[in-house]
Amino acid sequence: PQKQSERELKKSESFLSAVFASIQDGISVLDTNLNIVRVNPTMERWYATQMPLVGKKCYHCFRQAKRTCEPCPTMRSVQSGQAESDVVRGPPGSAVQWLELFSYPIFDSEQGQVSGIVEFVRDITVRKRAEERLADSEAKFRSYVENAPDGIFVVDPRGRYLEMNEATCRMTGYSREELL
Repeated sequence: PQKQSERELKKSESFLSAVFASIQDGISVLDTNLNIVRVNPTMERWYATQMPLVGKKCYHCFRQAKRTCEPCPTMRSVQSGQAESDVVRGPPGSAVQWLELFSYPIFDSEQGQVSGIVEFVRDITVRKRAEERLADSEAKFRSYVENAPDGIFVVDPRGRYLEMNEATCRMTGYSREELL
C-alpha cells in the first residue's frame, strides 16, 4: 500500500510537472516574501542570465532591483488575496520588451491565508508595438486633418456635427463649441 501510494504520488507530480513545463507563457511560483519557489522553462529561457532563479527574490531576478517594484501586482495580490495584474517591462536586453503579469494568490487549505503567489506572464511585445504604431498613425492623421486648409468634418445621420477641423470653423464662422 505505501509503495502504491508513493508511485501514485510520483505519477501525479510527474503529470503536474509536464503540464507546468508545457505552458508557453512564463510561470513562476513565489512565497509571500517574494522568494522564487519554482519557474517553468519559459521563465528560465527569458531570464537565463539570472539563473538559477529558485531561492532568489523575484524583483532581483526579474527587474535587477534591490527592492519591490512599483507598482507590484504580486504584493497587491499577497495583501488583497485577489488576482492582480499589470503591464511591465520585459527582461533587460531581451526581445521580450513588454509583459502582461497576472498574480494569483495560493491559499493555505487549513487556515485560508495567502501562502504564495502564482505569476502568469505573457509576452505582449507585438501587441504593444501595434498599439504604439496605431497611436502614432492616429496622431499623424489628426494632425493632417487639423492642419488641412480645407474644411473637414464628420456629421451624424441627422446632420449634427461630431468633429471638425479649424478650417471648418473659419469657413462657417462658428466656433467648435457652437457647431457641436
